[in-house]
Amino acid sequence: MYSTMDSRTTLEKWATKFRRGPWPWRRSKCMGRPPLSQTVKDLIIKLKTENGGWGACRIKDELRRMGIKVSEPTIQKVLKEAGFSPRGGHPFNLERFRSVAKDAIWALDYFFVRTAKGTWLNVLLVVDLYTRELIELRVHDGWEADSIWTIRTFNQAMNREDRKPEVVVHDHGTSFLGQFERQLRVLEIERRRTPIALPL
Repeated sequence: MYSTMDSRTTLEKWATKFRRGPWPWRRSKCMGRPPLSQTVKDLIIKLKTENGGWGACRIKDELRRMGIKVSEPTIQKVLKEAGFSPRGGHPFNLERFRSVAKDAIWALDYFFVRTAKGTWLNVLLVVDLYTRELIELRVHDGWEADSIWTIRTFNQAMNREDRKPEVVVHDHGTSFLGQFERQLRVLEIERRRTPIALPL
């Protein structure tokens, strides 16, 4: 505390001393957060290596589920030091993306096509949702295909491509009931149905 009656020289001396400190919070031992442990750094690199499409935000969320709190800038710094480019510096590799997400979910759906002669054909469409590949496009000569025809066509597509999805998604059509359901259980393929009237 000082009085306004003090000389200017005295005030300047006190101000200089005030600016210089010492201040306990400026000591190196008390500055900032503690350094990130090497175990957490290795975990961040492992998550990025095993999941190439993950960025700093996704890795942060995964670490949080494990009870580890790390900020995005810190994760980006760790990835950068490890040779990764967390902000997307590497060019997009479509083949790498396909290899990671391939056969995760196949979508099946039927639609009708009217021919030039006026007859209607029922068409089964099978698409890999992640890679956007057309797996199968098969025409059923009739108004509505049953579950036996559906699962037979589905099996033929898997055998031809030598692939099997982890999950199939479809609507509530009768073509996906009965034998189709039973065969998926045998193949250990998870089945998901879309909400009713979703296409509308």
